[in-house]
This record gives sequence, C-alpha cells and structure tokens, in this order.
Amino acid sequence: MTVQAQVPVVAEVGADSLRITITASDLNDFLEGRPDWLATLPREEAYKRALDELITQALKRIDLFQSGRVNDPAFRQRVARIVTEELVIAYARHRYEDRYLNEEAIRREHQNMGRVVYYRQFVFPKPADASEAELDSIRAVVEQVREALASGTPFDQVAQEVIRGSIPGQITGYGVERYLTWNYAVVNPRANILFRLSPGAVRAFEEPGRFTVAQVTRIEKRPVPPLEQVREQIIEALNRWYAPAATEAFRREWMGLVDSTTLRWNLSALNKLVAWSNTPGFYQGAYRDTIAQYLKRHGDALLVGDARGGIRISDLPRIFEEVLTLRRSKNYTTRYIQDFLLEALRTDRLAERARALGYMRKVWRPDTPSPLLAMEMVRFYDRQHIESRLPKPTEEALRAFYQAHAESLFYQLPRVYTEIIVRSTREAIDSIRAEILQGTPFEKASHRRLLRAYERTRDGKIITWNKRTEPPYFGELAFNLKVGEIAGPIEYQDVRDGRRYALIRVTKRLEEKQLTFEEARDRVEKAFLEHHRERLAREEAARLRERYPVRVHQVVLLQMLNGIL
Repeated sequence: MTVQAQVPVVAEVGADSLRITITASDLNDFLEGRPDWLATLPREEAYKRALDELITQALKRIDLFQSGRVNDPAFRQRVARIVTEELVIAYARHRYEDRYLNEEAIRREHQNMGRVVYYRQFVFPKPADASEAELDSIRAVVEQVREALASGTPFDQVAQEVIRGSIPGQITGYGVERYLTWNYAVVNPRANILFRLSPGAVRAFEEPGRFTVAQVTRIEKRPVPPLEQVREQIIEALNRWYAPAATEAFRREWMGLVDSTTLRWNLSALNKLVAWSNTPGFYQGAYRDTIAQYLKRHGDALLVGDARGGIRISDLPRIFEEVLTLRRSKNYTTRYIQDFLLEALRTDRLAERARALGYMRKVWRPDTPSPLLAMEMVRFYDRQHIESRLPKPTEEALRAFYQAHAESLFYQLPRVYTEIIVRSTREAIDSIRAEILQGTPFEKASHRRLLRAYERTRDGKIITWNKRTEPPYFGELAFNLKVGEIAGPIEYQDVRDGRRYALIRVTKRLEEKQLTFEEARDRVEKAFLEHHRERLAREEAARLRERYPVRVHQVVLLQMLNGIL
C-alpha cells in the first residue's frame, strides 16, 4: 500500500475487512464542499453534521459489501469505466511509486537524517569560451584524478603528481574538508549523490561552470527527531527524488502496450467512426443502435490493431461503457479519434494486466481510494433503500400532505430576488457604479452577476439557500429596496475570498400570503417526496448504526473544533 503522511483518525466505521476510517483530512475536505454549513451553522454543529454524513456514507458502502449487493450486474456495469480508470491508477501507484515510497524506505531515510558526510574535492573551472578539444583535455585530467583517488592515492599527492602541470593554476579547494547534511541533500542532486556514499568513495561531476572530483572522507552520526515528527518531510523528499523516474518508467510501459512496429489502421472503418463521432447524440447513447444497425448490414471490421490484437467495430460499445469514452459528439478530426482509440487500447490492456495481478482488490472495496466509485456506491444504495421505497405522489396523498403542512411549508413568506455584482477592489466596483450612473443597464455593466433570493421568516429572520453565502445584511438591504433599485458599493468579507465589494439590485419581490393547493401544486409534490426521502434516510442511518460498530474519537474531533488540527 502506498504510504502517506499519517493523518489523525476522527472515526472508525465497521470492523475487520469491512472497516473504513474517516480522517481529519476527510472531514475538512467534505466541509470544503459545504461552505454554507460553515457560514450559517455554529462551528461545532457544522463539523458534527459533516461527520454524521461521512459515517452514514461509510455505513452504506460497508452494507453493500456485507450483503453482496455491490456485485449486482447493473451496478457493476454502471461503474465499469470508473473501475477501469482506478485499476490503471492503482497499477501505476503500486507498481512504480511503492518501489521507493514504502514504510521500509521511510524508516531507512529516517536513519539517514542523522548522517553528516564529510568530503574533500578538486574543482576545475570550465572556461566559458573553451573549445570542445580544450574541454576534452580537462575531462581527461578529471578522469585521471578520479582513478588516482579511487586507487587510494592521497589528495596532496594527486595534486602534486597528477594535476600540477596538467592544468596550471586551475585546482582549488582540495585542502578544505566540507560536510553535507540530509536537509541539503534533499534540495541538491549532486549533494544527494555524495550524501549516500561510503568513506573513500569517489565521484566526478561535470556541471555548467565547472568540473569537480569529490571523495568522501568520513561519516558522523547525529541524533534525529522522532519518525512521526518528520514523516511528512521524508515522504515529500522521497517524492521529489524518485517521482520523475517512476513517472518515466510508467510512461515507457504505457507506450509499450501498443506495438508500433506492427500497428495498422483500417481507414475505411476509421472514417466511419469519425463520421459517427461527429453525429449529435452518438456518445450520449445512440452508439448502441448505430453500431448494431451497421453490423447487420456490413459485418464486423478491425479499426486499429497490432500483433497482439486490437479494437473492432463490434468492440466499441464495450470500450465506451467499460474503458474510455468521449463526453459528447462534436467536430472530431481523424487524428483525434486515432489518439482516442490508442489510449483506449492501452487503457484496456493495462487494466487487464492489473486484474491479472490482483489489483482489483485494491479498488473494489468499501474503503475504495476512488471518491467517484465511493459516491456511486452510496447513490446505488440510496436508489435501492430510499428512492425505491418513496410513496407514490398521488393526488389524494398530495392533498393530504398539503392540508397537514399548509401553514408551515406552503405559506408564502415575503421574498426578494436580487442580482449582485462583486469585485475584489473598491476601484473596480466604483468604475462599474459610475457606468451604471451614466446610463449603462445593470445587467450589461457586468456579465458576472450573482443571483440571490432572500426570504423573511415569521420571526423576522432573513435567510437564503445559496452555498456561497454573502453577509446576512445583504438580505436586509434587499428588503429595503424597490424592484429595480440599486444599493452599494458595500464592503464585506467573503467566506473564502476575503474582502470584496458589491452592488445589489432587486429584480423581483413576492408578497406574503397563504398559497392554495393549486398555486403550490409543484411545490407540494417536491416537498412531499423530500419529506419522505429524509424520513427514510434517517431510518436507514439508524438501522445501519445498530448493525455495524461506529467509534468516534472525540479527542481528535475536539482538536479540530478548536482549530488545533
């Protein structure tokens, strides 16, 4: 498993092989997507609500695996393309990253942090105007020096017998013993090489402005901080050193999945696919009927292949549904479709290689590393356990629901609709305001406008439903404006972006009144379904918590609430 910096665990859901841990990072990431909770709820309530939601989602995924419903053919078909992508990611990560980023490497590097490597070196400046012949002459001396030092000749003797006279006046610094620490080796490639040598080892370097020959003289050890204190620092260093090499190694394997020496294209079939790709609706689902009808009339044909096989026209539905697809139909060129087919062929082959090596078990699990697959599992669970059990919104049921909730849900509170222009500086908003005062319509003064609706509750509180909440007093200002009136510039603090300046215009107002069933018909049906959806969701969450263990680490949660984590 790829090693990451350890993050405090907030909650543990399930047990044994069906266990999901929720970390502080998971909780913070979830709240990043719900800035409305942080802006409108007390901090403690926002965090606890987010944690409850993450726990419920984890329980749903665990129950899918425990019950075996995760293997429902319809679900597996729905997520097949996501699984293929995750198999490729898992293969690349575990076959290449784990060669250097693992617990053993981290512990070894932790020990290296205590090394202090002492060395001496010869430095030969590289003249900027030197010819290639002159540089070759210096390189020859550098190699003689390296060989002499490696054979055990003392530094002073090398200076006198090998260098002096060969490059007069060019040797410097060999009498000074220098040293390297781990922190410097992290950022300097040359230092990193020397840092890992044993006493007596010699290396020669050709750099942009000089040649050097360095020999390690001795190594000392110093105390190192505890591993957990520097773990993240070590992981960052390992990634800096080895990630480029791992990426290049994976790229070579990726390109080798298709044999370019035997690659062949069927231009007739390729042109047919290009034409289909540029037909509206093809990639949105029409490809099934289009390809089926074509095969009835013309038979199958190879699109692209090499000595190992390829993609035929009859393979396209499977490729689109399980491997790779294009989002929509548009003006694709032949070259674009060729690149798409080659990527699909490589992806398909690498995914099969990953399956054969057992990487499916790294992806197909309740604690899958794929956020997309995890969310699809939750959606599938909800369709089975919540959406399928929603009562039918019959006329009788809706009227009964209206009668029971008329005053609470279908009483039209006073509402005002606004457009808001926002800028990051006072100068920018003043410039727009000046344009409006000179006659430019509000909607033409800026193509970037926020649409916000504000409602006044019966107790006088003004509320809104947008996730990126502006200050509450925006609603107060709006209620004091007539339709078409403008207020501002207004300075405020945005939840994410800091200080901002705004102009507000009211576009529509709704007066307070009791709506009849006929007036609220659409709202009644929506509220009816949402009411029962929330009821069923609460029942499912309670049932799952009774069935599977959930442990919340209150100390960690408290640290997050206090801003320590």
